[in-house]
Amino acid sequence: MDRLKNGHSKPITKISRRSMMSILLVLCSVLVASMLIVRSTEPSKQLDTDRAVTVEMPALAQHSTLNEPSSEQSSTSSRDKYDIWNYGMAMGLQHEQDQTTSFGSKNTSSSDNEESKEIVGNQNDEDQPVITVLLTDKQIVERVPLEQYVLQVTLAEVPNSFETEAIKAQMLAVRTYIVRRMMNSSNMEQHEPSGEQYIVTDTQQHQVYWSNERMLSYQEDKSNKKTLEKFEHALEETKDQILVYKQEPIEAVFFSTSNGYTEAAEDYWGYDIEYLQSVESKWDQSISPSYEQEVALSYEQLYQLLGLSENNNDKLNISDVVHTDSKRIANLSINGQTFEGKQLRELLGLASTHFTWTKDNKAQTITFTTYGYGHGVGMSQWGANGMAQEGYLAKDIVTYYYKGVHIEQASKLVKNY
Repeated sequence: MDRLKNGHSKPITKISRRSMMSILLVLCSVLVASMLIVRSTEPSKQLDTDRAVTVEMPALAQHSTLNEPSSEQSSTSSRDKYDIWNYGMAMGLQHEQDQTTSFGSKNTSSSDNEESKEIVGNQNDEDQPVITVLLTDKQIVERVPLEQYVLQVTLAEVPNSFETEAIKAQMLAVRTYIVRRMMNSSNMEQHEPSGEQYIVTDTQQHQVYWSNERMLSYQEDKSNKKTLEKFEHALEETKDQILVYKQEPIEAVFFSTSNGYTEAAEDYWGYDIEYLQSVESKWDQSISPSYEQEVALSYEQLYQLLGLSENNNDKLNISDVVHTDSKRIANLSINGQTFEGKQLRELLGLASTHFTWTKDNKAQTITFTTYGYGHGVGMSQWGANGMAQEGYLAKDIVTYYYKGVHIEQASKLVKNY
């Protein structure tokens, strides 16, 4: 007490010194904690710079890009891995929207994109599967949205003068054909020079198809405006619709002109298909320009085409003729060798399996007269147009030529596969 009074400090004891140290440590801890809290709430200064930040992502399993579907992507199990509720990718084909994801990007030039937009800009491409078509003349694979594919096939398949309901019936058949083909990934083929995969060609082997280049040229011709509007209207009216039998897309085969009846699948291909039976088609004869045609051959040409001996070419003998219920040739014998009507049509280049013939032994020639054009199975295109002229709707036409079928939404049906 005396030292305080005299202005002197009291000596600090050991206990006081320890207390002060504890207080300082607590204060330091509080300060450090506060700084950490403040820093954690502030934005990272690294993101304010112009430098790119590299983020490592887990390596993808060994996939090909989405531009080139692998066999794994075509499998059923891949449907769970990718969100493929629609009917394109599930069969080994990609949707337009799927090609701009982080897994891959569409490999097209800017000019290709401009061309695609000009052709299909109003068809909601992003919601459609992409059809890959081999252009046989150019030997390149072209990509086109499904609905645009249907339009470009139909323009190639039927005359512009066809009635709208006949065009709609054709589009139902075209769309059904390609959807059924897409459903089986084994239909994917590979173009050897480029390695690209395709599902169809642009020929009668599958369906005749106008390329994007030809379609652009057609659009640019102003004289085609009304026709194009008619076809586009029919496309919109049938969008996403296919023909179904027992909940499966049918084998929607079609041909140009009947001989008055369609042919049953069993009589032409040798196996029965319930919805491909022979029906009367009375309209074709009066309206189709291809109803009746002639093919003249020398005996020598005939024997060469059929692989027959020429040692008795002056005695051409045709016998044992058998007809189908539709009046077409089932089979016959030529100089003792039996041929099916289908064989003769293909080997001799005849328009139909309904044919008659006249021989000229002196001139050593034979002339075949054919009735109808095409294999005769399924829907007759000219018959469909005749029905449309009489006021039948597309639904009436397809259910007449394809027995027992009904129209269903493709996306709704194939979603369940």
